Amino acid sequence: MGQVRVTYGTLNEADPAPHRTPGVGRATEEQDFVPLLDSVVFLANQSEANITLRVLDDEDPERDESVFVKLISVQLIEGEQERLISNSPSLGPRTDIIAEVIVEASDGAFGVLQLSASAVSVAEHYVGPIINVNTCWWDFRGCICQVQSSALDRQSQRVHMYLSVYNPIGEDYSVASSDVVLLEGESSKSVPVYVINDVVPELEETFLIELINQTTGGALLGGLTRAIITILPSDDPFGAFVFQAVPVTIEEPGSNSIDVTLPIVRNAGTIGTVVIQWRATVNGKLAVGDIRPVSGEVTFAPGETMKMLRVEILADDVPEITEIIKVELTGASNGGNLGADTSVNIIVPANDNPYGTVHFQQSVYRIQEPLEGVYSANISVQRSGGHFGRLEIVYSTFEIDIVGLALDDGQNLLIYYDLPKPRHSIHCPH
Repeated sequence: MGQVRVTYGTLNEADPAPHRTPGVGRATEEQDFVPLLDSVVFLANQSEANITLRVLDDEDPERDESVFVKLISVQLIEGEQERLISNSPSLGPRTDIIAEVIVEASDGAFGVLQLSASAVSVAEHYVGPIINVNTCWWDFRGCICQVQSSALDRQSQRVHMYLSVYNPIGEDYSVASSDVVLLEGESSKSVPVYVINDVVPELEETFLIELINQTTGGALLGGLTRAIITILPSDDPFGAFVFQAVPVTIEEPGSNSIDVTLPIVRNAGTIGTVVIQWRATVNGKLAVGDIRPVSGEVTFAPGETMKMLRVEILADDVPEITEIIKVELTGASNGGNLGADTSVNIIVPANDNPYGTVHFQQSVYRIQEPLEGVYSANISVQRSGGHFGRLEIVYSTFEIDIVGLALDDGQNLLIYYDLPKPRHSIHCPH
């Protein structure tokens, strides 16, 4: 009955909260809502009226926040009788004159979950996390994948993961769990997917990781929810090429040449055509004049596992010490790799008298006996052929019975003596 004015208003953030709801903070006037101080009129026979609270929109991540609206006073404007009635109209109990309006969490207040990359390439032998799920927070710059503000709610988050099996699970990768759980305070967690390292030659393989919209803890999914994981070619699918030979010792031929065959083996995979480059060197330089050819290529067709490399050891008349001709694989095309044993030695022993022959330059030396003192005679020693190495020549002198040797050989003794020089007569006057 009658007309009644009810005055109401909102509590400021600084005002004591009538009560606290767990997990709910206080909204800020002028930022989260427009403060109220107004009234509403109840007409006769009217039992209900509405109060409008304007909630402000912003881009800040916010959890649940409370706005308290309080009925302040009540006043009778027009009654049905002139006699006043005590305590009528009146406000209800304290618990009934304060209403809590909860503005629910907004703008990704609990974080935005997304993958750390859209594509990742990983070697098969890699051990460790491949990709992470990051908790991102929205601010005016967009999605920031770092926890920057303590005002944000950091409760535990769980996101479910889907893997598209381009390759069956258990052969190339394993999944420890289809869920990723970020505990309170964590902003990043590795996806529990691991590459299986085997010994099977394989080409590049891919599989898909996708986050699906099954989360707990209030977090939302961001834009980056799919990632292609590429396992790089492994275990030499195109082959690992090595020599299957031990060092070979070959005497230099006396003429022409002699053939040497060196097997090259293709281990692991046999996919595709691979061309192997090789060269032959002596002391780091191409072995020109010692072997033919000094470099070249060997082609492996798909499925071929062995090829023979044929070279010729050449003859010459140059004195040489022992030579080691190193034949090595230098490269492989089309994805092929070189293995551990990429070289083999061909040993050519010393040849063509490398250390030379020592002899006197002439067999007879004639010298004049000095009239007095000592005369030094130089006798030349020569080294012909090879000149390798340092030689020590031992020599000695001994007496020869010229007369005896001449008589034994039936020689004329006069050949060992010079003919007398003609004399000139000198006449002396008496």
